Amino acid sequence: MEGSDTGLTKVRILDQIYNVRSADDPAYVQELADYVDRKLQQISDSTPSVDTLKVAILAALNIADELFRLRKAEQADELWFGEKLRECTLMLEELNG
Repeated sequence: MEGSDTGLTKVRILDQIYNVRSADDPAYVQELADYVDRKLQQISDSTPSVDTLKVAILAALNIADELFRLRKAEQADELWFGEKLRECTLMLEELNG
């Protein structure tokens, strides 16, 4: 990884170098690239006869699945915490009643 003041970070994904322009920290951009590279490698290793485009699409589907599952879990957590907050508020109101 190489970062510069221009916001350009060089990353390697599937043995290809990409110049990524971002306002984010170059270390963060590299972390993202490493994650994508690992996902692509996992798919490529498990299906060696699949071409690069198909590997990229399958990896994108896997990453999208992770994102959707995390969003659903976050929503469930928010609902649970919201309910607990309401319960606590009711208990406090009863105590102060």
